[in-house]
Amino acid sequence: MDPTNGNTALASAFVEELARGGLRQAVVSPGSRSTPLAVALWRQPEIDVSVIVDERSAAGQLPPGDLRGGRVGAAADRAQRRPAA
Repeated sequence: MDPTNGNTALASAFVEELARGGLRQAVVSPGSRSTPLAVALWRQPEIDVSVIVDERSAAGQLPPGDLRGGRVGAAADRAQRRPAA
């Protein structure tokens, strides 16, 4: 856990729990308000992080290889019994 300040400590603890729960992939659109979470995700070796600069288009974007049997996003994760956050 990164104890630098309250925001980074909370984001770090949150991401550690996500990884412990099985999360393996995250898509972030970094900005000043989400920086602690984006950095915490980037520092977590178990989670593969993809960056989409424009958050307006991030909702419809997935990293290459994320189409699984015609399902995308959380639906694909549920089908494979993987956690989605």
